This record gives sequence, structure tokens and C-alpha cells, in this order.
Amino acid sequence: DVSALQAVGNTLYAGTHGNGVYKYQTTDTGATWVAVNNGLSVGASFDDTRACSAPNNNGGSGDVRALRVIGSTLYAGTKGGGVYRLDKGDTWVAVNSGLSGLHIVALEVMSDTLYAGTRCSGSGGIYRLDSGNTWVNVRASDVNSLQAVGNTLYATSSGVIRTTNNGQSWMPFNTALTNNSVYSLASDGSNLFLGTDGSGVFIMDNNTQSWTEINNNLPLASRATNAVAVNSSNLFVGTLGGGVFSSSDQGQNWIPTSSGLPSNANVQSIVVSGTTLWAGEFGNGVYRSDNQGTNWTPVSKGITNKFVNRLFLSGATLYAGTDGGVFSSIDGGNNWTAINTNLTSLRVISITANAGVIYAGTDGGVFRLNSDASWTPVNQGLTSLSVTALGVNGATLYAGTNGGGICILKGNSNTWTPVNNQLPLTLIVYSFAVSGKKVYAGSRFGVFVTEDEGQSWKQVNAGLLVRDPLVTGLAVSGNQLFASTAFGGVFVSRIPQ
Repeated sequence: DVSALQAVGNTLYAGTHGNGVYKYQTTDTGATWVAVNNGLSVGASFDDTRACSAPNNNGGSGDVRALRVIGSTLYAGTKGGGVYRLDKGDTWVAVNSGLSGLHIVALEVMSDTLYAGTRCSGSGGIYRLDSGNTWVNVRASDVNSLQAVGNTLYATSSGVIRTTNNGQSWMPFNTALTNNSVYSLASDGSNLFLGTDGSGVFIMDNNTQSWTEINNNLPLASRATNAVAVNSSNLFVGTLGGGVFSSSDQGQNWIPTSSGLPSNANVQSIVVSGTTLWAGEFGNGVYRSDNQGTNWTPVSKGITNKFVNRLFLSGATLYAGTDGGVFSSIDGGNNWTAINTNLTSLRVISITANAGVIYAGTDGGVFRLNSDASWTPVNQGLTSLSVTALGVNGATLYAGTNGGGICILKGNSNTWTPVNNQLPLTLIVYSFAVSGKKVYAGSRFGVFVTEDEGQSWKQVNAGLLVRDPLVTGLAVSGNQLFASTAFGGVFVSRIPQ
């Protein structure tokens, strides 16, 4: 993954996560990238604790998070190795004297002076590189980004702060900013822009010295999305705090379709049947729309716990998995009945059906619904009892877990089999989708696919350009796979035949 780019004359440098730095001569018609990693540890990976260790404990890190140039000298900020300078002979030399932490998240140049931002679980800071190649701490706080505009340096740290005297003093700059979770800053030379986690983009008003939201027609990439669903003509997503949005052109343009939903609705699940939609809202129950989301009506009579995690439609019966068990409706949601006999874990996160039999995934494992409306646990062989997703392909039931990867239950078997080859350890799975033999799993680390019932998995994240590829929902429409993400909106990928 490319995390940073920086041009130095006719040479373009690319910093990567774990594979160091590469350079490309813009005059090279052969379009060849060459590794420039002498002095860096390519493949080195440090968790947040080790990345914040005292200088020289970790050695060089190939996990490059920022690149900046002063004159013709290139600097690299890394996670776990601190700051490096590229010297003659394409050799990286550590420049860490004075740094108290090595997790560098940002570099910026102002008035030919280099600044570094670090993040270390509350003990990070902003540093200035003075003469003698020694860093001086000018602010003690974790940082997400740095941006210079003229002689003013801005930093994101629980909102925005700025200095006009090279870091000697800092002042908060948050007037009219409605969300202090700021992750990015950018400038076109005169205007300053910032990106937030969940509230979109703001611009600094130079006249009023305050922030103005500029989110008209901003696509869903600015929002946290929980669920995605499709019908023959429209794509729908449920968001965290933004209600429901719909698209009639495969996600190119979105319109809000939340009339009748609570303000700031947290829609965890959407079910579609023709032009009728049901939305599960976390805290306010179930809502139905009979006109493709134009208007919504509450339909929660009989639901005693309105924190809805999942909706599932099986034939004419609608099921709701909540923090207080399972409820079913046979009249489109007008009336609900609790079905919780022998359901010993009432936080129900996922529901599906296999051969007409309903299964529920809970914090206490998987339960099967019997003909007498009671539940039977089916947990033998599960790698984790926290089951966050269920999916079906043919006669095979898939269970995604919180930290235990994926297990399958085949045919009439009552024993689960782990199928975690080529999957990360302690994988958290949030969703499944099926296309022919292909089973897709949406997870903490993006999307994985199997065509052999989990005997092997392949990560398919190309184009999933998001800061944190946590995939909350998956849906298939024809030969397209849609993915909702927690931090980057909705993505679409063509399913290979």
C-alpha cells in the first residue's frame, strides 16, 4: 500500500506500508520503479506500543507514513523507526535525536524548517528539527496531520490547533467546527481544508476565522456506513448517524432517503423486497418504506428491545435480531412476537436461513430455531462464541467470528470446521455475500473470497482506498459486489466470471 508521495526534481518517491521507499524517474520512458531502502528494514512491522519505543530500540522501519523535502533533501517519517534522511548513495540515515517516540504520522515543512507529528497513545507530540539535526518538542499531544499555510502551522489534535511563532505557543482553532475528530488537512496555498471522521469536509473562512461545512452533494465516502442492500433498480446504504441513502446509478450519485426516520438515525441493517424496504435502527426499532425509501413508518409493535442489529427476510417472515433477542413478524412488521425460548444469549448480531432453518449468531455462539419456536445451540468446533456474521452457500453455513476467523457447518453436521487458511490471525468478520461458487467475507482487513468452501482464501482489496478497510456489509447485484465500510463509504467491484 502506498502511503506517501513526494517529488524531488524529476524523481518521484513513493513510501509504502512495510516495503520501504521506491523511486521513479519521470524521464524514464520505461516506467520503472526502483527500491531505495538501504538503511531501512523492509518488512519490519511494529504494533503501536513498539512503534512508540525510545529511539534506536527498533532499528530502521520500512513502514513509511510521510515524505517531505527541504531543498533537494528527502525525509521519511516511519512507524517504529522515527525520521530518516536520504543521503548520497541513496542511503537512509536516522535523524532521531530528541524524539521521545518513533511513531511518525506526519511531516511538514514551513520556512525551510521540518516539523514532525507523532502519535503514541496520548503521549505523542509535535517536534521541530533545529540546527545540528536535533528535534525540539514544541507541543505535547498526539497528532493526526500537519499543514503549513504561509507562516502558520496547523495540526490536528482533538480538533485543530495552530502556531504563528514556530511552535513557541499554540492556540485552538475550532470555531464552528462540529466534529473534533479531524484526520486530514490540506491547502491550495490560500485556503485550508480539513476532513473529519463522519462529518465530511470543512473550509476555513479567512474573513470570520471560523470553519464552514462544504458537504453539499458530497458522496457517501464522507460517512460511516453500516449496511448495504440492492434491488432491481436501486442501491441502499444504512449509515451511522446519517440514516439511509439511495443510488439509482450504481453508487455514482447518492440522495438521502430518510424521511420519517429519527434524526441522526443509526441504521444497522436494511432488507429489500421489491419496492418495500425495512430498516433496523439501533435504539428506535424497525421502520418500513413502501416506496423505495421515500418515506418511512415505524413498525415495532411487540419489539421490547429496539436496539436492532440485524434484519432477515425468510419467505413471508421477517426476523429482527436485537440486543434483547429475536423477534418475528408475519405481516410485514406491523406486529412482532418474541421467539427467545432457550436462547441463552440475547444479543443477536446475525441471522440467516439454511434449507429453511433459521440460525442466529450471538455473543454466546450459534443457535438453531426448532419447529416449536425454541432454540438449540450449535457450537461444537467454533473457534469463538462471539459470532458476528452468518452466510449460506448451497448446503454450507458460514460463521464469521470476533477474533476466531471463519468456520463452516456442512449439510446435516452439528460440528463446525475452521477454514482459516490464508486468513489473518484473530480475524473479525462482519458480513458475507455469495455469487455462484464464490463466498465473500467482509472483515476488519477488507474483503476475502473463497471458491472452495474455505479451503483457501484470497484478499481482494484492490481499489478499496480507505484509511481503515473495515467492511461492515456486502451485497451482490448481477456481476457487481458492493461493500459498505466503517470509514470510507461504499465501494463497488466487478465480480470476475
